Amino acid sequence: MGKDAVFRDARRRIELVFKINLAVAIVLAVILLIGIGGAVFSAVFLQRDVWTIAFGGVSVADLIGLYAFKPLTAINSAIVASQRLDATHLRLREQLQSCDEHKALKDRIECQSAVWDTIQKELASLATP
Repeated sequence: MGKDAVFRDARRRIELVFKINLAVAIVLAVILLIGIGGAVFSAVFLQRDVWTIAFGGVSVADLIGLYAFKPLTAINSAIVASQRLDATHLRLREQLQSCDEHKALKDRIECQSAVWDTIQKELASLATP
């Protein structure tokens, strides 16, 4: 597993979280609009309280789902994590290239160890919300 494979795998997982939360947000928005539209339509045109209450209940349940799942917050977090991961990856590549410029093997190894320690701390900070 190469040094780039770790970042590709993390990026793939962040993209999956983003897509799942975007799908949840879209589904909840559609359900909310259908619930509100159904409640208004049944109250105005059908004049049936039962359908108005049913569609209103769906809308309220959907709002509770939006509050519980917080898909927009999760989408924003995924975008921020993705940007931080990309910046960390770029910094890693640049720092490792600068380590390769050292003439002595011992200096290169010390430089690379320091870079990997720093990157490991940054990746750990990505995992914590």
